[in-house]
Amino acid sequence: MREHVISSAITVSIVAFSAGTANAFGFSDVDVWVGSGSKQAALVVDWFDSGDPVAFGYRYDGSQTAEDMLFAIARANVGLFVRAEVFSFGTAVNGLGYDRDSDGFAIDSGLDFGDGVSFDSNLTFAVATDADDSYIEGFQNGAFWNFGVSDGTTDWAGSGVGISGSSLDSFAFNSLAFGSFPTFSRVDIPAPGAATLVAISGIAALRRRR
Repeated sequence: MREHVISSAITVSIVAFSAGTANAFGFSDVDVWVGSGSKQAALVVDWFDSGDPVAFGYRYDGSQTAEDMLFAIARANVGLFVRAEVFSFGTAVNGLGYDRDSDGFAIDSGLDFGDGVSFDSNLTFAVATDADDSYIEGFQNGAFWNFGVSDGTTDWAGSGVGISGSSLDSFAFNSLAFGSFPTFSRVDIPAPGAATLVAISGIAALRRRR
C-alpha cells in the first residue's frame, strides 16, 4: 500500500460549500484548476458525509468528456482519488476519496491508487484510514455515485449517458454525489437572475510524498 501525500511546495485554495445551505456555484468559485486550454469545466464531488463538497476546475481544448476531466484531476495530485471500473458501455465510478487535511490518503483495504486512479473492481466497502478524509465505495444499501450535469443555467440533472459519454462542451458543470437515485450535489448551480454567489473557501497546504 502506498500512502499518497500531495505535493511539497504548493499552497492552493480548495473551494468548500457549507452542507445544508443553498450556495450558488460558478467558475469564479473554483480555486483549484487542472489542465490548460481555452475551454473550462467544473467538477463538484459530494460524499454526503460530515465534510463539505469540494470543487475542481478543468481547462482543455478539443473535445473532452467528464471521464477525461475526472481522471485528469485525480492524476494531478490535488487530493482526489478514483476507483473505477470499465464496462462495454463505459466507465463506472466505484469509489471516490479525498485527502481533506493534506497529510496522506489511504483506505483500509490497502488498495494502491497508483497515479490517483485505480481500476481494481474488487469492492470491499473500504473506508479511509484517516478519519478526517472522505472515501465511499458503491454500491451500499441502494446508494452509489450519481452523475449529474448542468450547462450552468439550469439545476443538476442526470446525464443519461454517464461520465464516458458526457461532453464537457454540452455540460460544463458536472457533479458526482453519493446516495440513492437520483442524488445530486448540495451545491446549487446559478440560474438566470440568481443571487450573488456565496462560497466558503478553505486554504490547504498540499504536500506530496511517494
